[in-house]
Order: sequence, then C-alpha cells, then structure tokens
Amino acid sequence: MIARRNALPRIPPIPSSRARARSQAIARRAACLTAGLALAAGVAGCNKTVTGPPPHVYPVAFASQETTSVGSNIVADFRVNRTGYDTGDTIRLALTLHNINGQGIPLSCRYTTNQRYDYIVRDSTLHVQVWRWSDTQQFGEEFNDPDIIADGDSMVYETDWNMRDSTGMALDMGHLFTVTAYPLCVLSRITWPALTFTTRAAAQ
Repeated sequence: MIARRNALPRIPPIPSSRARARSQAIARRAACLTAGLALAAGVAGCNKTVTGPPPHVYPVAFASQETTSVGSNIVADFRVNRTGYDTGDTIRLALTLHNINGQGIPLSCRYTTNQRYDYIVRDSTLHVQVWRWSDTQQFGEEFNDPDIIADGDSMVYETDWNMRDSTGMALDMGHLFTVTAYPLCVLSRITWPALTFTTRAAAQ
C-alpha cells in the first residue's frame, strides 16, 4: 500500500534586484498615466463641480427687518414681516408700543379722531412723500376711548401695503425709500422708528 504524502508548498523564488527595479518602474509609469487621464478629464469638464441655481434677487430689499426707538417710558418697535419682496407682494407693517415705566403706571393714549396711527413712505432719492396710509382711509371726528397700556404691556398697530404710491403706480426702480411709523398718541420725546429699503429691476 502506497501512502500518499502531502506535497510541500512551493516557495516562490526571490526576485532579483533587476526584476524589482523593473517592477517599480512599471508601477510608476502606471501611476503617471492614471494621473494624466484624470487631469485630462478635468480639463474636458468631466470632473466639473455641479452648483445649484443662483440666489434669488428681490426687487425690493429692506436693510433690516426691525428697528427700535426708546423714550423715557416707552419703547417703539417697528418691523416688517421679511426683508425681501417680489413685485406684487404685500408688506406687513407692524408698530408695537411697550410701556416700560416700571412703576406700575399705565399709559393712556388719547386721540382727537378714531385714527390711532399712520405710516408714511418717502422716496429718499427724490425727497418726496410717495404714500401715506391715512390717505387711503376715512376717519370719523368722534372721540374714541383711549388705549390703555398697562406697565409691562404692549399695543400693536399694523397694516398692509402693496408697495404702490398714492396714485396706484409702482415705485421707481433704483431708489432708496424710508417708511416711518407714527402713533398719534405722543407719550414722550422719542424719534419714531423708520426702516429703509431699496428698489431695483427684477433679474430677467
């Protein structure tokens, strides 16, 4: 009976120094070829970075969304609902009066008519008034009950504006405008808050 003997594993020959040098040269040429192909692909635009659409440019852009004026016992906050608007959008104008006297004393706002506030838009480039909220309203001459603002409380006066002048025409493009909020109840010496915006033609 012949017993089968397991064959010993074959040990590969150790390459000579000349063979090793030749193998390294081939590897270097392959690396250079790969790099050259990648560079050519980039030049041809195959490796071009894909970017998204350009940011939207609003025809009407406010410098800021909110501004604040401080008096001796009152804070007036004036804000719009956002900073950028397209043609045909409506702007929400909101004036908030805060009683900050800190002594528990309510503020009583009395009026000579039933108009309580006003908003005025001026073209700062031409130095002319282009829109006034009260010009679009009708007010009775009767006296209304005063607005009472308790210490620490607030009163909000807001309206919408379609960004057209008093004649219904669109605003001039490329101009600077200022919109100011005026409560008709003057409670202390205070500079009433105003926001600025610019107009420019919409991108084609």
